Amino acid sequence: MNKLFKKNLLMISITIFIAASAIFICYKKVQHQSQTESQSSSQTNPITSQYVIEKYSETVKNVKSFKYKTEYSTNFNNTDPKVVEKIGAKDLVMKKIQDGTLSIEPFSLQSNIFLTDTKKSQNLSNYVNEKNILYYKIDNQSWKSKESSQSISEAIDSNKKYIANDKFLDALKNVVDNLILEEQGDNYILTFIGTDDKFISLLSEFDSDLPPALSDLKKSDGKYLNFRLTINKSTFEPIEISFKASISKHNQEGTDRKIEAKRTFSEINTAKVEIPEDIQYELQANLITSNYVIEKYSERVKNVKSFKYKTEHSTKFINTDPKVVERIGAVSSVTKTIQDGTLSIEPFSSQTNIFWTGTTKSQRLSNYINKSNILYYKIENEPWKSKESRQSISERIDTNKQYIANDKFLDALKNVADDLILEDQGDKYNLTYIGNDDKFISLLSEFDSSLPIVLSKLEDTDLKNLDLRLTINKSTFDPIEISFIATISKKRQDGIDRKIEAIRTFSEINTAKVIPPEGIR
Repeated sequence: MNKLFKKNLLMISITIFIAASAIFICYKKVQHQSQTESQSSSQTNPITSQYVIEKYSETVKNVKSFKYKTEYSTNFNNTDPKVVEKIGAKDLVMKKIQDGTLSIEPFSLQSNIFLTDTKKSQNLSNYVNEKNILYYKIDNQSWKSKESSQSISEAIDSNKKYIANDKFLDALKNVVDNLILEEQGDNYILTFIGTDDKFISLLSEFDSDLPPALSDLKKSDGKYLNFRLTINKSTFEPIEISFKASISKHNQEGTDRKIEAKRTFSEINTAKVEIPEDIQYELQANLITSNYVIEKYSERVKNVKSFKYKTEHSTKFINTDPKVVERIGAVSSVTKTIQDGTLSIEPFSSQTNIFWTGTTKSQRLSNYINKSNILYYKIENEPWKSKESRQSISERIDTNKQYIANDKFLDALKNVADDLILEDQGDKYNLTYIGNDDKFISLLSEFDSSLPIVLSKLEDTDLKNLDLRLTINKSTFDPIEISFIATISKKRQDGIDRKIEAIRTFSEINTAKVIPPEGIR
């Protein structure tokens, strides 16, 4: 009984295996047949003009940037004697050459147009930037600018039509059955040669900017057309659209028009709009403002590692009260200071010489300090002496660096930047001010905190007049010279004016080296 059961079980297993194998073989045959039919179907359904135009339409609608060039000409051939008599010529030729670049993100566009007819010609150029400012130029005139009358989206639409005009694409689809498709290397060529009037709509939508000769083609009869569209085979991007057509107006005999047009495309989705050179210079000039120069100058001096400077400063006390003038004269006292120095931050060392003179006495001081922070000093012709500096090296650096990068002076300078007149002179920028605005008092008072009390107490004074000048290197934004002449008077103190003259020059910025005085060496 057990043996019989095992035998039956074996027979059932064999039967199931045979059935499964048969099903699998049948499935593979069906699958192979399906693939064969699919391949056969694809071989019997080649690329059509409808398919190419559909893919081309999808591609151009998604273009983000491109360059184009359009060449167009219309020849009016007048055969009616009455027409000839009316316009005074047998033939009239109109031509247009236009090239341009459009970038959608970031937005900008540029185009050049050359128009000519029998009597005159004209060159037009324009450029629109991301701020929607339109720059335009006619012939050899200078560039002018204004806010564009179009929004950015409108400008994009009006320029993208050169590659993706919906009406042109619809008209193209309407005649697609009449186009002959050829494969030539990497391209598809779609052509039509004939006289079918339904191509009139296609021609009239080629470019709405072109003269009425093309835009009113819907009122015309087609006598002859040779149309050609070249499309990249792998990307379906347009390469060239061209046509030659001979047409005549409805119910108007005696005038034929021969139209030739060609538009080429390049750098699709890679094109970048180049700013015309003249505009680039103008834009750069507009960017260079007194605020911009002061900002760059401030950044520069804060990062200086070494420099040389020389300061000359004088103050005259001028008596304006006749009684005082009669008693002690017009000028009661004069003080002068001349100071030069060199600072190196890495490695640290500094050296200064100061010559001060007043009405009755004068004094000469020199000092030198290096990375050991030992201060060497000398008064007049006495020998050099030394002592440990009361300042740390970082404090000493801050004290000396104020001559070129005083934060309070820079802040005061930024506060008056709008009042400074910027001049471009060769390789320098000059920033100047002439006036008596009291807000310049803070700038003068921060010029040099080590100068006499006369200058450091300027907050208590009225400014009568000021002639300020700051000269900055154009390429590096290094300071070259700061100078001013100011007349001030004490608040609530009549009869005494002070005339302050100061000039500070800078040299060897970031190349200066401190040389120890000979006596110390």
